[in-house]
Amino acid sequence: MSISGIIHTGTSGLTAAQTRISVSSANITNADTDGYTVKHATTAATVAGGRVNGVTVVGVGNSIDTALMHEVTDASAVAAYDATLAAHLDSMLTSLGTTED
Repeated sequence: MSISGIIHTGTSGLTAAQTRISVSSANITNADTDGYTVKHATTAATVAGGRVNGVTVVGVGNSIDTALMHEVTDASAVAAYDATLAAHLDSMLTSLGTTED
């Protein structure tokens, strides 16, 4: 491996590490922000001519707990159903009146 190849490999590794640190910093900064989801950076080795010659950041994505997301969706559906039922029953009570009427 040539000196320039070694420098390129080191530089790409440092750049990938810098990106991952930046994503971690954003996660810490937004920890108390409503609606913020944790991000993660995905890295992969770059290969040329059958030899690994560096690292690249493939992407930055969200980490979402799917089980928790299903629970939230189900709870929202139940709350919407209950609100609709309560509104209908209030309407019935208003139109029928009370026992005192």
